[in-house]
This record gives sequence, C-alpha cells and structure tokens, in this order.
Amino acid sequence: AEYMGGFDAIWISPVITNTPGGYHGYWAQDFNTINPYFGTAADLKAFVDAAHAMDIWVMVDVVINHVGPVGTDFASIVPFNSSTAYHPVCQVTNYTCFLPETLTCRLDDLPDLDQDGNPAV
Repeated sequence: AEYMGGFDAIWISPVITNTPGGYHGYWAQDFNTINPYFGTAADLKAFVDAAHAMDIWVMVDVVINHVGPVGTDFASIVPFNSSTAYHPVCQVTNYTCFLPETLTCRLDDLPDLDQDGNPAV
C-alpha cells in the first residue's frame, strides 16, 4: 500500500445536499442526494474504494438531529418535509448537556428532528 502518513482512517464531512448557503454538509436539505461540493455518488464510491485498497477506513459524518435553516417551511427538506417530523419551535438558551431544551429545541435556529416522537424520523 502507498504510504499515507501512518493513519488508517479518514473522517469526512456529511455528503448530503445542503440548503442554500450550506456547503459543509451540516445544513441538510436532501438526505438522499450527494452535495455537489463533494462530487458525485460515483466519486464518493471511487474514493472509498481507493481508501479501502490501502487498508484505510472511511467514516462519513452524519447529522441526524437537525436540518438546514428553513424556518418552518419544510417543503424543500427530503424526506422530512412535514412539521410532524420536528420538535415544536423553541431555541436553546442553556447549553448544558442533556437538558430537555438541548435535546428538543433549535440550536442556532436549525429545525430539530423529533426522533423520539416520530417513528418515521
């Protein structure tokens, strides 16, 4: 295998399509498509195959607690395009871990997905 500096894993940003203004993977818009900033699905597969050929693991970061900043208009979010997929609107004001508001409110106004109350999420 080629020498890659002695590491055996690469951790990349989320690869899903983002809402407008998002490029980094953390403002989800479509959980089913690849963000063009990261190339195509074929590019991603080729990258992973090349890494695996060098015995390097590839970890893809996945954000499942929120989507991009769309306010309350969820029409563009795939597949969570209904308000029933989200917690009621509230903002995190106390950043202490595991307080109810940190688990169910919006961080920086990003709509918070309701994984507990909605089996489809």
